[in-house]
Amino acid sequence: MCFIAKFACVGLLLILCLPVVPIAEAAPADWVSDWQPAPQGDWWITQPASEVTSYFYDSIPYWKIAPTLHEIELTSDRVKVEVTGQSADGRDLFLVTVAKPDALNNLGHYRTLRHFMVTDPAKAQGMLDQFKDFKVPFYIQGSIHGDEYPGVDACLELIRTLAYSNDPEVLQILDNVIFLVNPVANPDGRVNGVRENGNGFDLNRDYITLSQPETRASVRVLRDWMPMVVLDLHGFSYPMLIEPCTPPHNPNYEYDLYIKWALGQAEAMEASVYENTLFPADIPIRDYKQGWDDWPPIFAPMYAMYHGAYGHTLETPDLGFPGVQAHYWAVWGALDFVVANRMGMIYDQMEILKRGVLGLPQQPIPQEILDGTKYKQYQMYEKFPEAYVIPATPALQASPIDAAYLVDFLLFHGIEVEKAKASFTIAGVSYPSGTYVVRMQQALRGLANVILSDG
Repeated sequence: MCFIAKFACVGLLLILCLPVVPIAEAAPADWVSDWQPAPQGDWWITQPASEVTSYFYDSIPYWKIAPTLHEIELTSDRVKVEVTGQSADGRDLFLVTVAKPDALNNLGHYRTLRHFMVTDPAKAQGMLDQFKDFKVPFYIQGSIHGDEYPGVDACLELIRTLAYSNDPEVLQILDNVIFLVNPVANPDGRVNGVRENGNGFDLNRDYITLSQPETRASVRVLRDWMPMVVLDLHGFSYPMLIEPCTPPHNPNYEYDLYIKWALGQAEAMEASVYENTLFPADIPIRDYKQGWDDWPPIFAPMYAMYHGAYGHTLETPDLGFPGVQAHYWAVWGALDFVVANRMGMIYDQMEILKRGVLGLPQQPIPQEILDGTKYKQYQMYEKFPEAYVIPATPALQASPIDAAYLVDFLLFHGIEVEKAKASFTIAGVSYPSGTYVVRMQQALRGLANVILSDG
């Protein structure tokens, strides 16, 4: 058990005056070696293998995905493919980046600009006019549940379209977006035709704990890119289900800024799906009174919301190829929505992060949004503490090793942790130099508080 002390405003002056030094992400120990980027190798060389494919349509087997991606990468100057890690059973995980060639050759610059939003989001907002050509990262992932086959095939179809087409709509999307795709989030589950990975674990319950290599690889991408939009392609629900969710909403979200754009984006996805497939859709926050909430932070889109993303789970309505098409057109609708609203969405993503850095209060959901839903004002607010203190010495900590592990864990999530350079006393307890301090005035305060708060 790791001891963590939480201090509210009673310790305000002490915490603010405490001399500390920020801690950078450390190299992990052997038991978390896969927290680092994966070696690349000749990942595209595979052998045919026996797999459980979809009973309802000709789904691509996992062993064909790598050579397919490699062929696209070789024949399109818009595509980059990298290996981000390995599954529980040792199968490769991929990140496919699709962008115009000038952006593809300058990805480090774009990532640097994104992280400027974390270090000084208020300044970044003021500089938006200088970055009107800045392309926003838009992330999707397919079939985190292995037997929900259509998500993977939809990802590959979207990659092909954006890689090769010169249609004006495609070029306009690429003028605005860097398209990031984790095409097969659960290779083991896809090969075996089951929901879980090779460890028998539901990966869409692991986005805080990070007990599985697949989720660690996914979180590394979310942390490094901080996508503005995150879509997780699932099945199955008829009508198609497109989040955002019903209450209760986790109080650590800045839900007013999220829902300002997420509801409109969901309705754009709904319209695109219906226009192209005739499938209807339900949007829980609009159509349900309760029963599909976003309280747990353990799901991929909910986790991404703590990075300021507009996150959505999509549940396709059909088990066969029409289900692939439903996912395809839902993502397409979201891409078109971003093209039309990119600057406002960027500004409010920065505003989410700015509230954390400046310690600004949360705000209610705008009434004009609630007027179009089935429930009245329903929002819980979080009273963020000033800081969390994690003792690091045997005198105060039953397990200093657990404390060090917790700090590495927080750093991997992108949370700022500092180390006291001198001893200090709060609430009658003396803490020596070397004590870890996690301030809540930081861009990812919601994520930090989700991990460290009671419960």
